[in-house]
Amino acid sequence: PSVAAEVNESVGKEMNFNHSTLADIVRVLEHRYGVSVKIESPQLSKMVFVTSFAGTESIQEVLDMLCRLSPEMGYHIDGSRITITQR
Repeated sequence: PSVAAEVNESVGKEMNFNHSTLADIVRVLEHRYGVSVKIESPQLSKMVFVTSFAGTESIQEVLDMLCRLSPEMGYHIDGSRITITQR
């Protein structure tokens, strides 16, 4: 089943993810923060999250929270390119 993220993509507006896959979340983050995100593992792409953000967080804060929710996930930032990796 397709699960869409309930998101207001305007900067400063909260982001609510209700059973959203990491792939869905990444699409929102790319648009919102103007970054390119690559997910290295197909298994990670399918991971499902239920979380929300106030909308004032940096991209690093969002990624840190996602990694806390899913300890097997890590990330690297190189300029505007982000790679999400499996630990």
